[in-house]
This record gives sequence, C-alpha cells and structure tokens, in this order.
Amino acid sequence: MDYIEITVRKFEGLVKRNDIKSPQWFAMPNEILLHPDFFDISGDEFKVFSWVCGVASKLNSATIRVYPKLCSRQINVDESCVTLTIEKLNGKRWDVTDALRARYADVTLQDRTGQDRTGGGEEKPPPFSFRENKYYKRLSVEIKQALEATYPADFLNTEIIEIHGYLEGKGFQQIHRLDSFIPKSLKTSWRWFKENEKQNQTPGGMVKEL
Repeated sequence: MDYIEITVRKFEGLVKRNDIKSPQWFAMPNEILLHPDFFDISGDEFKVFSWVCGVASKLNSATIRVYPKLCSRQINVDESCVTLTIEKLNGKRWDVTDALRARYADVTLQDRTGQDRTGGGEEKPPPFSFRENKYYKRLSVEIKQALEATYPADFLNTEIIEIHGYLEGKGFQQIHRLDSFIPKSLKTSWRWFKENEKQNQTPGGMVKEL
C-alpha cells in the first residue's frame, strides 16, 4: 500500500495540551479559511487537511504516515484529492518527509528512489492475501476460521489492508487485543459495506477505534 510520510508544521499550535497522550480534538483558528494557504483549496481538499490534523493530533505526533486509500474511504473523497491536497499544502502546512511504497504482506520498504536496484521501473507488489498479513497471523485459529466463514475473501483482502494501515500508523500502540479489535473492525466495515451496497455506492473500508 502506498503511503506518504509528512511532518505537520507548527504542531505545538495544533495540540496545546502536552499532558494528554491521545487528544480527542485539535485547535484551529476561526479565520483559517482567510489564510492565503487555503485560497485555492476546495471543500474536499479542506476535508483532507482536517483529516490529517485529526490523525496527527490523535496520535500526538507531528510526523505521520498518510495512506491515501484509507483517507479517501474514511472521508469519502477521491484518492487523487488526497495526494493533490498533500502536494498543494507541502511547504505550507506540512513537509513531505518520505514517500515509499509498502509491500502488502509485510510492509518491506523499497529503495528510497522508488525503483528496483536493477535499474528497471517501479517494483510491483506481489499479489496480496489477507492470510499473509502479519497482524492477521496473530489471531487465534478459531477466530480466523470464524472470520473466513463469515466474510468473502475479497472483502477480507481489502479490509485487512486498511486495518494494517491503521495499525502501522501507531494505532497498534493503542490496541491491547488484536483478537478483539480486528473482528470488531471487520464487523463495522461489513455493516458499512452492506449499507453502501444497498445505495449502489462503492463500498469502502472503515477502520474505527471500538
């Protein structure tokens, strides 16, 4: 899965309480839309900006990894909108510190040039199976059997990627039991999937703290 690592500028102004480990809110000036940084920012792009600020404040970290696919599904914007917003506000509201392609199964990172060492093009990730995911492997045999009997393989492939992205983005530090968190996250995502299916919308992942 692709991610973009960014460092939010003036993070201390975003999170003003140093005594709270996982803030549930962040500060935003009441005239922020009048700042020149946002003159050419659309409504959806401002949603991306707010999402980034929310993730950074919740993780209490100025440097975070933005997974465009995860962001686009959680706030219902195109994935291209996420990457465009990051580009527009780079050097203004944050600095892009790294952009790497993560392998699906074990998130082994490529060379920083984004190319393989033989001089060819961008390395393609191997086909993904949720059973190879390192967090999924930690589940008990009974739970894995129950999940695979309940949900289609395509759904599990998509959602385990999203859960992986959440856990890699420091969410794992806040999760005490994967045997509880992953099934609950999948249950929530399945509910959203079925609701979107009824409305003839494209289903999307939804990783939530439960």
